[in-house]
Amino acid sequence: MNNAMIFDLETLGTTAATCPVLSAAAYAFDTERFLSSNPYTIDEIVSGSDYVKVKVNEQCTQLGRIIEKDTLTWWKQQDKAVQKAQLIPSANDKPVADIIKMLYNNFTHESNVYTRGNTFDPVIITSLCATLKIEEPYPWYNVRDTRSTIDGLSWGSGLFNTFIPEGIDEKSLAVHDPRVDIALDIMRIQALVIATS
Repeated sequence: MNNAMIFDLETLGTTAATCPVLSAAAYAFDTERFLSSNPYTIDEIVSGSDYVKVKVNEQCTQLGRIIEKDTLTWWKQQDKAVQKAQLIPSANDKPVADIIKMLYNNFTHESNVYTRGNTFDPVIITSLCATLKIEEPYPWYNVRDTRSTIDGLSWGSGLFNTFIPEGIDEKSLAVHDPRVDIALDIMRIQALVIATS
């Protein structure tokens, strides 16, 4: 039974209260599988993640979100495939409220909610929910931080929290894709749980 959820946002800024979101991914998972005979694989997580790319213009014109020049410049320096996947608007882009719906669909009241840091992605969700007048999809006390979890599990080892677990070919992964980002963090935590058990 799933007892955790992880999500990640790609954004057009670093000011959590005002930056527009480009895309988001979420994945519900069961931490009991880490030590089972059937642990997670990165391909399973990436392909099984919920994903939504959202309308940036709607966020700027209707919600007052602000594109930050430095972040936009950074995106424009990325590979053309990355820009097409994340930065360039498409006819399939969804309303930003679809991110909140996605989180509701992946959260259960028993779930801990993981992100890379508690002062960015969850703050963006809080801000969007306040603006859209939507109830937040999870209580604040369920929110956890994968960086701190990884640092705690690897305490004293000198391992950095962005390490690539053994058996994962980093070059084969799509960069700046929130599905890949959440998959890597689950795989990092799983690898450390296995190693320390």
